[in-house]
Amino acid sequence: MRRTFWFAIVGIALVLTRDLYSQAEQTKTTTFISSTVLVLIPTVVNDNSGSHIPGLKKEEFALMQDGKSQSIVVSEEVKTDFARLRRSEGEQGTFSNTEPGGGDYHRLSMIVLDLVNTPLADQSNARAALL
Repeated sequence: MRRTFWFAIVGIALVLTRDLYSQAEQTKTTTFISSTVLVLIPTVVNDNSGSHIPGLKKEEFALMQDGKSQSIVVSEEVKTDFARLRRSEGEQGTFSNTEPGGGDYHRLSMIVLDLVNTPLADQSNARAALL
């Protein structure tokens, strides 16, 4: 009787273990993870006299990294508008940094002063020079 009991226990354990093993085998899948990064490199090209050269294509550039040639996927010439940028009127108290209906790029100069890492004397000199 005791021997039969142990055979039954071992048999049940083998059946359960076989089912768990087959389930674990079925859930194993191969996963391939890939990523791509698009790096934007703003570039201004001038000739020997300092004049801007417009209309260049990506085929006219060579991009090297650590001595190895890298492919240029996208090249876009950005032409800016000379018109003075004015503040958006906004709708119902909401303001935006884009003009409605305007798709042009505007020339904008920003001057940033680092008030945390710049010594106080240099901050006052920079403010005086800007004014």
